[in-house]
Amino acid sequence: MCNRLLMVNGAFLPSTSYGGAPYFIHSLSKNISKYFERIFIFASDAYDKKNRVIIKHDKIGNNIFVQYFRNVSNNLAYKFKIFLSPLMYIKMWRMKDSYDIIHLHDLRTIQTLFALIMKKKYNKKLILQPHGTFQNYFEERGLVKSVFDKLFLYDIMNNLDGLIAINNFEKVNITKRFKNFKKITVIPLAQDNCIYCEQRSNIYSNVIDKNKKIKFLFLGRKHQIKNLKNLIIGFKKFLSENDGHLTICGPDDGVEGKLLEYVNTNKLNAKITFLPNLDEEEKHEIFQKSDVLILPSIYETFPMVVLEAWKHKLGVILTNNSGISDLTEEFSAGLLTDGSASSICNMMKIYENDKNKLKKNALNGFKLYNEKFNWDVVSEQYKNYYRKICNFNPK
Repeated sequence: MCNRLLMVNGAFLPSTSYGGAPYFIHSLSKNISKYFERIFIFASDAYDKKNRVIIKHDKIGNNIFVQYFRNVSNNLAYKFKIFLSPLMYIKMWRMKDSYDIIHLHDLRTIQTLFALIMKKKYNKKLILQPHGTFQNYFEERGLVKSVFDKLFLYDIMNNLDGLIAINNFEKVNITKRFKNFKKITVIPLAQDNCIYCEQRSNIYSNVIDKNKKIKFLFLGRKHQIKNLKNLIIGFKKFLSENDGHLTICGPDDGVEGKLLEYVNTNKLNAKITFLPNLDEEEKHEIFQKSDVLILPSIYETFPMVVLEAWKHKLGVILTNNSGISDLTEEFSAGLLTDGSASSICNMMKIYENDKNKLKKNALNGFKLYNEKFNWDVVSEQYKNYYRKICNFNPK
């Protein structure tokens, strides 16, 4: 029996600068804590490029214990997602009798190598959930990541007891490179129930206001991979024949200055609003005020923000190479674009000209969220997975 779990990641809440994994680990630990005697979460103290998490210890509920370890270089973490917390290994070793399973949420970190040592030396069960980082294996990885893969990747894969892919797209990508690796299980990401969403329960009445100005929303990192320049150009084309508003929310990751310059030059300030990173209540508020989420990213493994949009009954427009585009199309829960400015504009026009379609897509997305991506459903899948890995007996 093994019912004590250690989760390891480069960063954890309150840090929000390193993608969606910290949010997911927080939600996952809360929703599976009832199955475990204890859950430990180890992370570096990286908060953003310049700041660190001030606290060293935290506790969530009755049996989830969080510890932050000093990161050697926040600049390396912020620029290259390379986290270096050597003191974490000492703690892993000292607490080796306090956990049975190590659940890794990142691939290319020194923490992963620490966990590999614990697996080999003390026979701990080792699970990897790479959250899309394997995709980088098939693209330009940079020197550091390429060296890491060459030196350690096969050793890590050969010693895993299991690997969790977040969708079939990620599973296929991994099996392309590791044809003999059979320990992959697909478990989708999930979203907590929304305590603010009841306000939106009657947003779609039987009468659709065809003259209503659509409010479009982008929510995420302002990064080059998010394809925001094409989003703004597409929205500019949309405005040549229609009215609307676009809000772009999230932390800047190197592109906001040039985007603002384009907006100012084209006199779009009254139609496009830029907002910084939002806390959870502010995010819910901006969802309440929006009609359509647009995610024009060049690539997304599994965009959690789409689940949030469905949960809030928004229509969605996303690129057709997103890891959730197949379900979006299958369940008629949104529109797909190729990411070009003209395609984005055309999708906006479809919702502008057919508000009933927007309503149907939004309600289909809400139904899809409840059936497949609610924690009540997904936490049961995790319980069964841990049980399979090591004869796990839930409490």
